[in-house]
Amino acid sequence: MKVNHCCGMLLLMLMTASCDSSNAEIERLTRVAADSLFHQMQPVLERELDSICSVRTQTTIGSQLDSIIEARKAEILKLRQSL
Repeated sequence: MKVNHCCGMLLLMLMTASCDSSNAEIERLTRVAADSLFHQMQPVLERELDSICSVRTQTTIGSQLDSIIEARKAEILKLRQSL
């Protein structure tokens, strides 16, 4: 995480230094640096997002199943009471 923080700080410095339109080269270098960092971090970010999605899916499915089970139990109880 320290590397990401340092890269972010470097990007922030470059971006603020390129506020003037006369700094076209710095702006170009900033875009290249940002693009390079994105492509470097993309596999890591994709794995993290996949993990987050997996956990969310498992949690959602679990709670939905619990709701279905509770609804079925209530239906069974009503049927037993009516008999």
